[in-house]
Amino acid sequence: MPVKERFTTKYPGVFYVEGTGRDGQPERIYYYVFRKDGKQFEEKAGRAREDAMTPAKAARIRAERIEGKRKSRKEVREAKKKRPLTFRDLFQKHYFPHSQATKRNAQSWRREDALFRLWVDPVIGSKALPDVSAFHLERIKSDMAKAGRAPRSVHYALALVRQVYNYAKTHDFYNGESPISKVKKPSIQDNRRMRYLTKGEAESLLDELAKKSTDVHDMALVSLHTGLRAGEIFSLQWGDVDISRGTVAIKDTKSGRNRVVFMTDRVKAMFESRWEGAPTDLVFPGREGKKIVQMSDTFNRVVATLGFNQGIEDPRQRVCFHTCRHSHASWLVEQGTDLYTVKELLGHANFSMTSRYSHLGENVLQGAIKRLNETLEPDTKTGKLVSLKK
Repeated sequence: MPVKERFTTKYPGVFYVEGTGRDGQPERIYYYVFRKDGKQFEEKAGRAREDAMTPAKAARIRAERIEGKRKSRKEVREAKKKRPLTFRDLFQKHYFPHSQATKRNAQSWRREDALFRLWVDPVIGSKALPDVSAFHLERIKSDMAKAGRAPRSVHYALALVRQVYNYAKTHDFYNGESPISKVKKPSIQDNRRMRYLTKGEAESLLDELAKKSTDVHDMALVSLHTGLRAGEIFSLQWGDVDISRGTVAIKDTKSGRNRVVFMTDRVKAMFESRWEGAPTDLVFPGREGKKIVQMSDTFNRVVATLGFNQGIEDPRQRVCFHTCRHSHASWLVEQGTDLYTVKELLGHANFSMTSRYSHLGENVLQGAIKRLNETLEPDTKTGKLVSLKK
């Protein structure tokens, strides 16, 4: 390999060669030489264009190396290799890629990413794993509380820290004690929504939405009549919609389970009235055909106009788009649908989500006992129950 010509500068021990940069463009590369402890050293200072290196800067670096105030690039690289693994390193290079690859529900790892960036990283991201203490985790709790985050969100942030430490132990990155064991978990309020619309309120909502936005009206109708989540509606493609059979295929759901929902006559008529695109086209496209990521504020404005949230401070009692799905489930239970069927129709991962509707079925259960009572009466002679219905 030919030796490149060296060009001297006015600074002793500093020279440069003409070469190419990382982008393949011509580049001037500066070096310096010096003697120390009877040995001669030659080291690269940097590139003129890419590193903003100048002969003067190279001369300063050379002087610092001679005085022992500066490490060589090789020494810096070696020091980085020996540096203790920080929480940020572990999360970004190891835990998060693993989470993305193994968690079927994208919403889970996206929430982890947001919690890390907003709350965890600013406090403990730069700290080595053994240096994170309960004090730091209490600071995360305090920061989130001051910002008005719900106790459940704080719980999720602490759970993320615990999972990262568990991952570190399982994969031999760390063998010490997790600081999470010394932190008191916040008491979690049941923040599940309780408000649902009566059928009259739902019709008023749909009437007003129809005046403002056909798309928002149609999405609300789908949620009210099928119980789909907002994200499931945003992701609907025409290939998922079978109008002839009256079914909609729901894929990549929050629970990780695909399912099929069934159209009411009004939902079927709505789909028939919309322009049907290619199988991969979105049913409800956003701007430039892209997927919607958030419900239009038109919905909230109409809710405000109807006064559904007037004077209501408790977020569990306020009407939002998710109330449409909640209303659908509530109507099913009120008309006597068993909870297992409701669970399957809504795509709940387990009964803990569906159980919130159990109180709505009390009238149905009571009616069943009343009907049973009407068919039975004790025999006055034998004391046995006999049927009065022939």
